[in-house]
Amino acid sequence: MIEAAASFDTKAPVALLKSLNSGLLGVVDSHSAVSYADLRSYKRARGLDIGVDHDGCTGNRVDLDRTGQLCAVADATERKVFLYNVQTKRRLHTFDRHKGASESVAFDAKSRYLATGGEDGKVFVRSIRSGKLVMTLPPHSDYVSAIAFSEEFESIASGSLDRSIHLLLIGTQRPASRLIGHRNGVIDLLFLGSSRLLSVGKEGELIIWDVHKATVLKRLEKMNDEITSICTTNDHKTLFVGTKSGYIALYDLQESVLISPTYCKASSTVCSLAYSQKHQTLAAGTLAGDVFLYKLFGDEQLLGHYLEIKEYEKFYLAVEANPMLHLCDLYPQAEEAWRSAMSEAERLLSEGRRAGAKRLLGPFETIKGKRTEIEALFRDQEQYALFKRHIAEQRYSLAYAMLVHHPDFRTSPAYFEAEMTWQRVLKRAQELLERRRDEEGANVALAPFRGISEKSVIIRALFDENRRLLFFETLKAKQEYRKLFELVKNYPSLKEHRSYAVLLEYADKLYIQAQRSYADSEMSRTRRLCEILLDFPDYKEDVKGMLDAMDK
Repeated sequence: MIEAAASFDTKAPVALLKSLNSGLLGVVDSHSAVSYADLRSYKRARGLDIGVDHDGCTGNRVDLDRTGQLCAVADATERKVFLYNVQTKRRLHTFDRHKGASESVAFDAKSRYLATGGEDGKVFVRSIRSGKLVMTLPPHSDYVSAIAFSEEFESIASGSLDRSIHLLLIGTQRPASRLIGHRNGVIDLLFLGSSRLLSVGKEGELIIWDVHKATVLKRLEKMNDEITSICTTNDHKTLFVGTKSGYIALYDLQESVLISPTYCKASSTVCSLAYSQKHQTLAAGTLAGDVFLYKLFGDEQLLGHYLEIKEYEKFYLAVEANPMLHLCDLYPQAEEAWRSAMSEAERLLSEGRRAGAKRLLGPFETIKGKRTEIEALFRDQEQYALFKRHIAEQRYSLAYAMLVHHPDFRTSPAYFEAEMTWQRVLKRAQELLERRRDEEGANVALAPFRGISEKSVIIRALFDENRRLLFFETLKAKQEYRKLFELVKNYPSLKEHRSYAVLLEYADKLYIQAQRSYADSEMSRTRRLCEILLDFPDYKEDVKGMLDAMDK
């Protein structure tokens, strides 16, 4: 859990924090007093005291635009929304179109429009310049508790205590989509770029939606606490979630996983969160009136020094304490140093230089996670040494049995050596069987590889093929060609042997002789040759025609 780098007291519960384009932090308290904080010097400047009180500071009844000059406040007592220019301290517009109190307000990213949602379930979008109504969304059946614009105003979404979300894609002819997926009321919304929408449920649900398909993309791990505020980093890769108990959770939105439910802890309920890209700072405003500032990447100069002097344990302990450091520029450098050390250690171990490998990996041995990999590397290397010894001593069945638990050995030099030996032995056995019909000699040659399941299949097939070839030769010698071709039909691999090619050459010669005899009117010889060729499938039809012609 990381500690706050600094804090200040607003003297009243914090209603809103907003990271502004200027780099300042906009702060609005429960009395709608606007101020600005410099996140480098921590100095604050007051803006405008609007004087509208809020009973509870969680919710969306107040908003600042990104310039910090415009402030919209929903006054529950007067049931109106006031829009102020903070810089000039002038009220620009008063909106009272809702039947009942306004429950949520939101500016678009470019300060052109203000959206309001009320107890009546309606959402109105107005032009800030003219104050005129420019758009309405389909009504909800309960309070509108949250409104969000996408960055370029391609989309607008409203969430309600009726558990639904209305999503409108601007510039399309499609009607607004109704997103149903929450078991409780929707209390906050945030667009993650133009294609995703994050919604927050009253009892800790977090859902990511596909904006264009209007379907659920991912349900994030639920918080076991009431969610009171959310914000993301500017690239929408990291999500911060504030809770009623004062904890701030950290989610990785790229992997859609909860990294830490207790990333940091404020003194009381977190009412609002804001992230400053410029200062790499997370600000958390609380119900007690405190604003805590968390430096997300800590002292990067110190972390860089750890890497420089190879104090990897201290670096990774800092990462363990602050998971956000996975995203800093120094983390890939540390991981590259680790991968390089592991690769070099593997090389040293393959050369039998165990002490050198151990020395090289020493700086990483005390790091959780790395220690396990180091132990596995040395354990695997011991097994690999045994694997090599089995191969060197031609105990191939023992060596190949180790591949079940060590499949990576299949990429090793020792395995390639064993496979080359196998190929030589197999070729020798094939020669003994095909040329000399020496089954016993082939058995002796293949003996070292018997008992290996993947080789036994090949050995069995080799001897079966040899026996079929012997039967083939027997049928050929007896001139039982019909049976011979039935055998070939059942075992097409026999066609690959030289004996089969010789048989086809013999059939060609017989056919040529039969044609010559027929041309020379030597009918008796022609008939004899044709009767032999009837058993050869490739010539059967031709010789039948020749015999029919002779019988006419």
